[in-house]
Amino acid sequence: MIRGERVMSKGGLKELRVWQKGKDLAVYIYQISKKKHLRR
Repeated sequence: MIRGERVMSKGGLKELRVWQKGKDLAVYIYQISKKKHLRR
């Protein structure tokens, strides 16, 4: 292991709260962008 390198747990990035919140935000934006009033 290189000095300063951190070891990820088994779940990796998907366990990070910021990853989960980012995914939730992406899904929310996708859902609202599908609504007709936002289409051109």
